[in-house]
Amino acid sequence: MSHRRPLARRKGLRRYRKLFVVSTEGSKTEPQYFDLLNSKSAAVHIHCLGRRRGQSPERVLAAMDKYMKEVRPKRKKRRDDRDDFEAWLVIDRDQWEMDEIDQLHSWARSHPNTHLAVSYPCFEYWLLLHFEDGDRVTGPQECIDRLKKHLPGYDKGVNSSDTSTDMIRAAVERAKRRHQSQGYPAIPNAFGSTVYKLVENILNSANEKD
Repeated sequence: MSHRRPLARRKGLRRYRKLFVVSTEGSKTEPQYFDLLNSKSAAVHIHCLGRRRGQSPERVLAAMDKYMKEVRPKRKKRRDDRDDFEAWLVIDRDQWEMDEIDQLHSWARSHPNTHLAVSYPCFEYWLLLHFEDGDRVTGPQECIDRLKKHLPGYDKGVNSSDTSTDMIRAAVERAKRRHQSQGYPAIPNAFGSTVYKLVENILNSANEKD
């Protein structure tokens, strides 16, 4: 999937109403997914940071911290960034210690307009929710295997033909119900994903009337 389409709108940055800055653990699937959302609406702009391979939670946070301290002030001075923005850290739960994730949670709580989205066990679970309820998944590999039943060509990547807006909204509702059933933990401790919060904000911002 090409990353050029959403970037092509950079000359018209003032056209969008809200900016979402996203720092992701994955270097391929997550940026592709958010590029897909970029392509669905010109009313919002989603900027993914540091598309490096194998990001740890520490590096995910470092990329966002650098943007907030160094890049955003310069862009605001040039009026390239909107005041209306959200910053999101997006990570998986499966292979990291809670201490590492808690560090990101604490950072997000201590800064305005910053948030943490966690998928348990992995981002592919969030993708799976676009197609089904995600019941009885036992681990990351089964999650990927089940996703491939819906997307036979999936190889840790997505493209614009894989999902529709209705499917994205269905994923939000499925994830929300699952999160509610778990008691709304800040960090999922069972199969689920709080990426729905980020995506719901993107969809709502895209549909806001001027």
